[in-house]
Amino acid sequence: MDCRFVFEDGEAFGAPSVSGETLLATAERAGASLLVDCREGTCMSCRGRLTAGKVDYAPRYQRTVQIAPLAADEVLCCIAQPAQPQVEITFSYPRAAVRPVRPMVLELQEIVPQSEKVVLVRGAIRGRFKLAFMPGQYLDISIPGTDSRRSYSMANASSTPNAVELHVRLVPDGVMSEYLTNRARPGDLLDVRGPLGVFYLRRRPVPRVFVSGGTGLAPMVAMLRDLVAWGELDQPVSLLHGVTTRGDLYGIDEVKQLLTHFADARFAVAMVEADAAWDGVQGFVTDLPLAAEFERLGTDIDVYLCGPPPMIQAVRHVSDRAGIPSRRVFSEAFSAAPASANSK
Repeated sequence: MDCRFVFEDGEAFGAPSVSGETLLATAERAGASLLVDCREGTCMSCRGRLTAGKVDYAPRYQRTVQIAPLAADEVLCCIAQPAQPQVEITFSYPRAAVRPVRPMVLELQEIVPQSEKVVLVRGAIRGRFKLAFMPGQYLDISIPGTDSRRSYSMANASSTPNAVELHVRLVPDGVMSEYLTNRARPGDLLDVRGPLGVFYLRRRPVPRVFVSGGTGLAPMVAMLRDLVAWGELDQPVSLLHGVTTRGDLYGIDEVKQLLTHFADARFAVAMVEADAAWDGVQGFVTDLPLAAEFERLGTDIDVYLCGPPPMIQAVRHVSDRAGIPSRRVFSEAFSAAPASANSK
């Protein structure tokens, strides 16, 4: 079997596969790198679009694929195996975007409460490696005093890469939540890896729609900060944000301030369990004028989604109905990890 891997910038390479070998293993055996993190189909960093042939998944990964918020033509290269003699996978990033994932040290500087359930963590990268990343990517962090790791999107602009800002939702019995609440002190040194992920801002002159849930706001803030820093303000920008309760609501003032820089900007928030004082939309993010924004802006747009898998799946249904090509919809899914888990 032969596999062909094609990147957004037109670069491509081919490699023969071995029976039982994943697409990722085939690429790496040929000496080529793909964006990848967990290698178990959960982080979805390795996803690409199947443009020729078919793939299969081992039985142990069937559930993983079923619940993953993938587009119909997307595959997970770290667990997918070729099922036809000729398979082609296309990636929505240039080959140059595959940057080395480096081990680094993050010095904790401060923890600032943002709401009842969210804290802002600021830190600085120390040591000889510097953090070069694209807005939207994330860090993998070892939690001091444990064998657990967590992943968090960076909210800082890529123009200030070593001044790291993370938005962390505090969850009951969460390993990171316990550390930040009870043990963390300024000056603590955390082992981190990065940058990771294929969710990042594409620099092209098109309208953009950002849809986020909870702390999925973090990478959207990074993208907006960079667009402002770069002076790329002429294209329309819409940000639709959803939270469960008021305790999940944070960062709204900064988002509004960032959006004032754009010639055409729209912002709306929905709350599922709204209290009596809430004067916004009660419901899910899909209850916001999402379809109307797609109709207003047309299909030549880029859509960025970050939040829990059900939110991403629901928004994808709306974008599909609006005729937006799946290759123009970029997503990063996350969920709160149990105390014993190591996943994002």
